[in-house]
Amino acid sequence: LIAAQPSAVWDSLVSAEPVREPPGLVAWAGLAYPISGQIASPGPGAWRVGRFSTGLAHERITDWRPGEALAFEVLSQPAAMEEMSPYRRVHAPHVHGYFETAETRFTLRPAGNGYTRLTVEADSVLRMDPVLYWQPLARWAVRQNLHRVLQDVRSKAKRKGQGIAAPAPAIHSVAG
Repeated sequence: LIAAQPSAVWDSLVSAEPVREPPGLVAWAGLAYPISGQIASPGPGAWRVGRFSTGLAHERITDWRPGEALAFEVLSQPAAMEEMSPYRRVHAPHVHGYFETAETRFTLRPAGNGYTRLTVEADSVLRMDPVLYWQPLARWAVRQNLHRVLQDVRSKAKRKGQGIAAPAPAIHSVAG
């Protein structure tokens, strides 16, 4: 729950302001994490560019309902991680295409007393064998990134003077 009206949470969700929450262990491990998002124009079919630690993701908005829902499909995305190396940049082919996010969906619901329930679902595909070995790490990284984004939305809404602290938003991710 976020202690703010859906309109304030929506404004924070679609803000082009960078994510201020620290990336934590995801960054330390060299895994990609979100930095910011920029929406070209409102509405279904519009373009969104997600800036990640490893590069840009190009996305198309599939659901745009202010104060209710935002969803986008990922058309192209940067590497899922940076190769750990003493060299500044390594363009290793094995870090491309093995983990991809297909769609991300944010849903906002009024929860009464000025609170909003914000949930996020991210559908991902893991193409790295053995899947049973890598899947827990992939799910952990997705959850960490989603939690970081949701915490940032909450902080932005709170900074706008929209309310008090509330329990953490819900996260649902699918990687596999």
